[in-house]
Amino acid sequence: MSNPDISGEWKNDLGSIMTLKVNGNDVSGTYKTAVGDSIAVGHDAPLKGTVQYPLISFIVDYKTSNDHCLTAWVGRFEDTGGKLTLKTMWLLGSLFSGPEDNPVPKEPWETFQINSDVFIHHT
Repeated sequence: MSNPDISGEWKNDLGSIMTLKVNGNDVSGTYKTAVGDSIAVGHDAPLKGTVQYPLISFIVDYKTSNDHCLTAWVGRFEDTGGKLTLKTMWLLGSLFSGPEDNPVPKEPWETFQINSDVFIHHT
């Protein structure tokens, strides 16, 4: 049994969209977040990672209006009733908050956020 083609567009329940390109075990593409209050919303950010089907890990590197953020995902692909899904956990790191013209450094405990996402393959 061969691995399914995971290239193409993926969308989560919050409306964020990622586009994956796979070359062997290397993954690249873009991530367009639909959440937050920064200039990163609606703009493509570079994505890089690796896949060992059914596992994947990738990092998105994007600059907001007042910060430079990195988010890392680790996930597992699953076939749910004929629809390919990706269930992930993510960790976001950022150093500043506040308006672009007056960024405020975050306390160390505020620097990280962790949560989960489920993406559905749309291509």
